[in-house]
Amino acid sequence: MYAAPVARIPPGHPLGSCAVAKQLCRYHGLRATGVVNVSASEVFGVTPVAANCDVCGKGPGFGNSISHSHRRTRRRWNPNIQTVRAVIGRTPKRLNVCTSCIKAGKVSR
Repeated sequence: MYAAPVARIPPGHPLGSCAVAKQLCRYHGLRATGVVNVSASEVFGVTPVAANCDVCGKGPGFGNSISHSHRRTRRRWNPNIQTVRAVIGRTPKRLNVCTSCIKAGKVSR
């Protein structure tokens, strides 16, 4: 039986044992060994933003995308989330707010 080549990732390496590194190893036919947990923000340099409104709690809607041949694949509809500097109390804070809350005046800029 064919043994896959080993991808040696030293402890402390930015690619560590995050799911992305494991998927890359699987894609290229490698086995990951000696790995350490790291977050996605360390790998990609960005912090993931939740698709949820901080005011009303609106989140993504889920359903199916149906092709002409009627094959169904899962998809999601994200709300239009904008990062807004809102004044809470007397201090300005950054909030993720949907546009319907901004239009309704639920957030004071």
